[in-house]
Amino acid sequence: MNTPVFRLREVSLAGGVGRWRLRRVYVDIPPGVTAVVGASGAGKSSLLEVLAGFATPSSGVVERGAPPSGDGEAGGLFWLPADLGLWPSETVEGHLRAVQPEPDHAAVEELLSTFGLESAAARRPGLLSAGERSRLAVARAIASRADVLLLDEPLAHVDPASLPRYWARLREALAECRAAVFVTHDPVAAVWESTHCIAVADRTVTWSGATETLYRDPPEGAPAELLGPVSVLPPSVAERLGLERSNRPAKVRSGRLDLIADPDGSLLVESSHPAGPLTETVVTPDPPAEPFSLLHRTGPPLAKGARAALRFAFLLLAGLFPLLGAGCDGGPKPSGPALSFAEVRVRATPNAGAQLPAPRGVGIGPNGEAFVLDDAGRVLVFAPDGEELRRWDMPSNVNGNPEGICVYRPPGSEEWLVAVADTHFHRIVLFTTEGEEVVRWGVEGDEPGDFRFPVAVTADDAGRLYVGEYGGNDRVQVFSPHPENRPLREFGSFGTGPGQFSRASGVAWVPPEREGKDAFVLVADAFGDRIARFTDQGEYRGVLGGDDAVALHSPYDLARAADGTLWVPEYHGGRVTALRPDGTLIGRWSRDEKAGALLTPWGLDVDAAGRVWVADTGNRRLVTLVP
Repeated sequence: MNTPVFRLREVSLAGGVGRWRLRRVYVDIPPGVTAVVGASGAGKSSLLEVLAGFATPSSGVVERGAPPSGDGEAGGLFWLPADLGLWPSETVEGHLRAVQPEPDHAAVEELLSTFGLESAAARRPGLLSAGERSRLAVARAIASRADVLLLDEPLAHVDPASLPRYWARLREALAECRAAVFVTHDPVAAVWESTHCIAVADRTVTWSGATETLYRDPPEGAPAELLGPVSVLPPSVAERLGLERSNRPAKVRSGRLDLIADPDGSLLVESSHPAGPLTETVVTPDPPAEPFSLLHRTGPPLAKGARAALRFAFLLLAGLFPLLGAGCDGGPKPSGPALSFAEVRVRATPNAGAQLPAPRGVGIGPNGEAFVLDDAGRVLVFAPDGEELRRWDMPSNVNGNPEGICVYRPPGSEEWLVAVADTHFHRIVLFTTEGEEVVRWGVEGDEPGDFRFPVAVTADDAGRLYVGEYGGNDRVQVFSPHPENRPLREFGSFGTGPGQFSRASGVAWVPPEREGKDAFVLVADAFGDRIARFTDQGEYRGVLGGDDAVALHSPYDLARAADGTLWVPEYHGGRVTALRPDGTLIGRWSRDEKAGALLTPWGLDVDAAGRVWVADTGNRRLVTLVP
């Protein structure tokens, strides 16, 4: 069963005078699913053409192992080329029927439904969108029921919000094949969908082996960057982390690394700035050596000149995003009861030119609209059914993008306001619900009314705003109702002790149970993995649910539903958690059969109908959980 499906020896493929499409390729391709990764023009498609028999090598030998039956033909091979290879004169339905080994009407209907092609069944490729053509090509490959599938960038033109659903169906087909080989530029697809990986560069195979090996512990010289960001650590730093590299630099998956402030640390910070879902920091080792750049998990930014220590993050399966692989082997498993929903809706964040932005924060408006912040510096407004109503831009996003948002009505006012924590401009900006700016306040600093990095904002019934910050002066500030917006008090500080925070990432106000009782403020302490409880006057009242009762993993936001249920997105846990008001766990949700898994959920809010709107940041989409 482990006999290679393909064995290439000294295979070269000419591509014109003085040019090679492949050069001296040696590789064995085993049964199972293999991902072929590499830069554009590296030779990935040429390799698939040789495997398919479409291109004849100029030299070398291609051996094809016999199928399990040993008859040399059973099951056959199906190739999905880079140009999709659709037949211009054939209908969508005709494509599926033409490749079936035997007529199966039910299978055709299932594929049309699964890939959203029912309404296009009678059309020909010239009348299809790029996404529809891409889906048809994959559906046709599945319909062939071939023993070996060769897929050149499957689903490349499909919108990201729908990818998990289509990959789920493709995954089923790949599991039924003897072997599948797919070309991809997507590190997520390579890591999640393959067991074996082939790296191609300069028109030859430079590495071949288990995907897990290339991801977790790349050997020296292996192209680890093709499966997501890595940091190259100098020998002295690698040694301190316990990595045995014989006085050689070590490649470490960036999501495995935390850089923390430490007065006794051996690294001196030169500069630090966000780099997408990670942070890039330039440090100088002590004793003095050459500065080097680190990509590491996002945490409180470190000032130039600060001392820091490097350590491994809690979870080890990581890298493309701060902790890729939530719910996979080596990642966190959903614990506690699983939540179920009547419907799970997904919607890709609208394009910003060529960019597909990621959502970060969600606030619910007076009529159930969802006000969404994204990392293109926009506020997007969606109707309860997901239709986009309007949008507007923040005053600027040259320094970075906002992270926190809430919609509230000041007492005595008929007008609702949208409060945005404009994180990297160290300020709060108020808008009308139509996007007209009302006022802004705040500068960088530690005095009352100043901000380091405001990331969370919520309002109480009296119109007071509660703003959570991070950046070394982690705290919650309370402001008087608009139009005063005057600082009233603050509570909390940076640290891991009682009443302290490591990124006050989410804030929720809880009204008093009855007259004469305290109102409470709950604070999601993102890197403390807990929710702290305070009175609305700032008196610390412990951790919600006890120190270890809930086992949260990077709670990045917090929202209170009308029935008192608390909803928490766990950024590094890849899930949404529901808690009772006393902190007792109700259940968790992380993935749906059609919608797929959450990836680094950042923010959420709950509307009056109980729909939970989740900023599924890593997947660049909104997910709505409908009760």
